Amino acid sequence: MQAFIKSFNKVQADKIYFFLLLALFAGLLLFHIESYPVRKFDEARNAVNALEMYNTGFSFITTCHYSPDHWNTKPPLLIWFQYLFFQLFGIRELSVRIISVLSGFALIPLLIFTRKKLNTSLNLVTVALAIFISIPMVLKSHGFKTGDYDALLTLLMAGYSIFYYLFLKTKSHKYSFLFFISLFLAIMTKGIAALLFLPGLFIYTLIYKKIGQVLKDKKIIIGSLIILCLTIAYYYIRNIYDDGYINMVFQNELGGRFLEVNENHSKKWHYYLWILISENFGLYKILIQLIPFYLFKNRNNKLFNFLFIIVASHIFILSLSQTKLYWYILPSIPLLTLMFGIILEEMSIKPFSKSLVFILLIIPIYSQIQRVANNYNFQDNPQHYYNINFINENTDELIKYNRIFIIEPDYIEHTRFYSEKINIKNKKIFRYKKLEHLEVNQLAIMSEINIKNELENAFEYEIIKAKDHTFFVRIISETKDEKE
Repeated sequence: MQAFIKSFNKVQADKIYFFLLLALFAGLLLFHIESYPVRKFDEARNAVNALEMYNTGFSFITTCHYSPDHWNTKPPLLIWFQYLFFQLFGIRELSVRIISVLSGFALIPLLIFTRKKLNTSLNLVTVALAIFISIPMVLKSHGFKTGDYDALLTLLMAGYSIFYYLFLKTKSHKYSFLFFISLFLAIMTKGIAALLFLPGLFIYTLIYKKIGQVLKDKKIIIGSLIILCLTIAYYYIRNIYDDGYINMVFQNELGGRFLEVNENHSKKWHYYLWILISENFGLYKILIQLIPFYLFKNRNNKLFNFLFIIVASHIFILSLSQTKLYWYILPSIPLLTLMFGIILEEMSIKPFSKSLVFILLIIPIYSQIQRVANNYNFQDNPQHYYNINFINENTDELIKYNRIFIIEPDYIEHTRFYSEKINIKNKKIFRYKKLEHLEVNQLAIMSEINIKNELENAFEYEIIKAKDHTFFVRIISETKDEKE
């Protein structure tokens, strides 16, 4: 009886740890979810794609400035989700980001499902989840709190990897079906990037002599052909209605990123290895160094070997690419945390060791809580968002004017998300112009100090309102120099 009570208390304690982590994860994902504007560049572009679709209707073709978007050539699954959430929650930051938050939550049932099917302990899943939510880069930009492709892609790539492993282990076609569904959705999220786990799956299949099982399975062959045909069909049909789309996909996703440095994102070949042992992984960079020792000592742990092959091959392929960005490694993070969970689970067999493991996890979790509470992960150049803050704070006053030109020095989509939101609900108030193209009697909003200096050199003007380095002005006349 005492043994039963002791076992019952142990199970209950494990469940309590797990549910506390769930609550913490929810808080970390949702806290400050709308306290910062749509991020400049990628998140803003996605938000504008979805907003234009919201304004014009559901479409296979994503647009920017209401023309087919050939800068962002990814398939539209993420944009469709954001479009749906605009319909449900309105045009707001939450609608842009909630799909990434939900992708984070969805990793939890995936971990639980994996635990049940592989008969692993709840302790392993709890430790893996604790590590995952406390890795700094998980909640940075392009992680699980911003409206980028990478959170949804990470969920789907982790899903198709685990389902493939379960298929090889059990030979059950319900897992091959889930594998193909996850793979296709991943492709529809980020195109070619979704395929980067496949070489690792092939290597594992080859090493463990499962290649015959796969190649002789008619359902696998048929499923592969269906996924190939559906993918080709999507790109072919879109190219019919958006001439030149396929050519731009090759330029952006292959030649433009893999073979060449794109937008100056050049790093050394070992960049992703450096990420694993840098502050992006916090204290867990120590665990990275334990992986080779665990591989040598536990050669027969097939799950660990499977995860290692997927992660190693993914990092190797990313390292060959000429364009390198820290969030490209994000799909490997859930698999890495499972590897860490396996290592720490063996270290925590004894009660004392188990308590020690959880005490050690408290430090990185507390650090993550501090980062999220202080909005540290999203510190950025405030000048990027002066125009946005001014427009949001003065909307009721600004909509009384017929036309206002917004002056942005370079990229405009982060500001345009907010101006277009107002344009949709009201008359077409906001437009964008280069400063040198302004004319007498026109109204303009600008926030960069250097732009204001250029304005003083080119025009005489009156300030209607000014706040936080943002100026709402009316052009009175050209300067004497301009007139001459």
